[in-house]
Amino acid sequence: MLLALLVVLFGGAFGSDTQGVGALMARHLEAPLRAAVADEARRAEALLALGQARDGIDALNKAVRKDTAEVEKLIRRYDSTAQDFDRLMDAALARRQAQMERIWAHRSALLSRVTREEWDQAMAAAKAARGAREAASR
Repeated sequence: MLLALLVVLFGGAFGSDTQGVGALMARHLEAPLRAAVADEARRAEALLALGQARDGIDALNKAVRKDTAEVEKLIRRYDSTAQDFDRLMDAALARRQAQMERIWAHRSALLSRVTREEWDQAMAAAKAARGAREAASR
């Protein structure tokens, strides 16, 4: 039970790689978004919001790594108590909630600057580019 909770809280949100899935997708989305949004003002606003979301995802992934290290310390410590784990989990959950709300706000700002068609075009191109990069790296 504890292991499942730890995976959900610390390992499963944005992937276990060093950048995380959300950060990778945000990086793959920038060029396709530039191409998809013709209006310069909306494009600039959308790219700003994308950058803010990416920064939020990076901060979230960094915090997950830090919290995971803290859990590992508690596990290794002989005299760790249930209260130690509870305090860490409570604090981590509060941080995750605040971080996810900020990321969601930036995503919402991004989506308010693009049309559905532009978004679909950019997402399709980002997925294709990511797939091509992964295939090339094999």
